[in-house]
Amino acid sequence: MGYRLFIDPTTTPQAVYPSVATDWQTAGNHDQAVMAVVLNGLPDEVCASKAWSDSDAGQQFARWLVSADLDGTIRLNEHFIWRCYDVDGTVIDNGNQALSEYLNSKFFKCRLNVLPR
Repeated sequence: MGYRLFIDPTTTPQAVYPSVATDWQTAGNHDQAVMAVVLNGLPDEVCASKAWSDSDAGQQFARWLVSADLDGTIRLNEHFIWRCYDVDGTVIDNGNQALSEYLNSKFFKCRLNVLPR
């Protein structure tokens, strides 16, 4: 089993997920988040505030994950999760839209039914 990466400069993982008793890697900003992934590999889950995920830093981190996947530095898999929470600690959505769209296109699994001529 991998690890979970919690990105927030002011909140702790225990404040948002009090019932999740796992070791979290924490990062307070984009650079620390990148360093955590470089040193520890791709986390199973990224948790970040909705405000941070939507900020320039959050968007930059999502773009870095996609670029790192494309150049082979990391391998995003179909089980990767990016969760966002609001100021009350309630999980409100599943992450970054651009990253979600990339993952959906990467793991799009359907067959085109082509009729023979």
